[in-house]
Amino acid sequence: MYILEKTDRLFGKTFFYIEQPMGKKVALFLHGKSYTSKDFLKLSSTIEGLFNIGFKFYAVDLPGFGNSEINDVSVIDFIGGVIDKLNLNDVVLVGASISGGYVLRYALSNPNNLIAVVAMSPAGIEGDIESFSGINIPVLLMWGENDGKVNPAIGYKLNEAMKDSKLYIFKNLGHPFYFESEGIFKSHLLEFLKGIGG
Repeated sequence: MYILEKTDRLFGKTFFYIEQPMGKKVALFLHGKSYTSKDFLKLSSTIEGLFNIGFKFYAVDLPGFGNSEINDVSVIDFIGGVIDKLNLNDVVLVGASISGGYVLRYALSNPNNLIAVVAMSPAGIEGDIESFSGINIPVLLMWGENDGKVNPAIGYKLNEAMKDSKLYIFKNLGHPFYFESEGIFKSHLLEFLKGIGG
């Protein structure tokens, strides 16, 4: 297993991404506003666990963050462009905070190439919860109980609205629970991924 840092061009602008390119399926991680793709390298045990169950690992800097240039396209179009540009198939989108909202919206409008979605404390979705009932692939929802940015109560409403979802709310953890307790995040993520097809 090895990690590469790369850049490429999309919609006329440079974007930066990290990849562990060995595996059959893909876990594509998208960061929140306070982080970049490189922060996910803190989750080294998770990346290794993904590798051990046959997943490539990708993490991308959103436009205007980290080493990706500002781009005029929507984030949803950017995500689709990345998937196409990197020729990714059997993708699980993993989004944190604002990107948790992005991956849910992407799954609703662009389900091709996706096999599942993982939304961690998804932000910016409060007015759209019922619309996510249209997602037809497995969804894993995770929150920290002490999240001061996105109320965990939203998770219960989301879970009720969707056809095929699982919700976990972790005690004594906050908004970036996946960094606060990688072990808890890793175990629930890998358990979920082992149970999906593709």
